[in-house]
Amino acid sequence: MFGEILDFDKTTNDTRLQVIVKVQCYNLPADVKYSGHWQIEGRTENIQAIGVYYLQIDDKLEGSALKFRPRITPDKTYTNIYHIEINRYLMRKTNTTVVFDNKLPHRFCSMRNATSIARRRTFIKFFFHCLSHTSN
Repeated sequence: MFGEILDFDKTTNDTRLQVIVKVQCYNLPADVKYSGHWQIEGRTENIQAIGVYYLQIDDKLEGSALKFRPRITPDKTYTNIYHIEINRYLMRKTNTTVVFDNKLPHRFCSMRNATSIARRRTFIKFFFHCLSHTSN
């Protein structure tokens, strides 16, 4: 999946990558809601692509879609159209993966635990940067 985004040398499969791995676990107490913030990962690290592997998402958690939007927003005149037509959402499940270009601002939408016990969502993020193509 990363080959669709990164500049791999497809003739020799000889590309040097830097990969940063981050594991996150959200433990939501009973009757709690959490929302992420809009972000682009690692502005100083030049991260080009992101992969998120959803290790475990408690079935009782509500919401938590991954939301994307274009980096440049339209004129204020079209703000309502922007929110309706341009935002993209992905609902993820346990044992699934999503890969995307880091040029897209993204965030995790509201996640709610409406149950009476704590619930958990755990995922692994992979941040990729092509360093260079090596020569033979």
